[in-house]
Amino acid sequence: MDHKTLFWINLIVQWGLTYYVYKDSAKKRIPYRNAFIVFTYIFWPVFFGYLYWRRSYLSRRDMSDDLKADIRFRKKVRDEREKIRLERLAWEEAKKEEAAKNRLTEEEIEAAAKKREEEHQKRLEELEEKMRRQAEENARILKIDGTKRPGV
Repeated sequence: MDHKTLFWINLIVQWGLTYYVYKDSAKKRIPYRNAFIVFTYIFWPVFFGYLYWRRSYLSRRDMSDDLKADIRFRKKVRDEREKIRLERLAWEEAKKEEAAKNRLTEEEIEAAAKKREEEHQKRLEELEEKMRRQAEENARILKIDGTKRPGV
């Protein structure tokens, strides 16, 4: 191979590797990407250093991102469990309060029914007393002996 062929092969490799570093670093949002692009073009063997760095850096970053995601997920699950536990406690407390209100209401209903029955008995007694007084008054007015039966 002559000198010109080696030059063009070197230039094509430089441009190809530089383009690859440019696209890959943009896609992965690599810090110091401009430095990698320049050094890849000038010193194209740096490309292999870039590949090594990318693999080691991204594997650590991805692992930490996975761990962070796992931690966030576990925290979310723990928070949801706590929320459910608190809701369950609140529900049980509301259930107890409702049961107490129901017992109170049943007692109030029984007390009201008893009071109505007493008032009813009292009213019946008052009516009987009133009817007895009216019968006595009528008997006094008509001068009838209330012990005799009419027609006998």
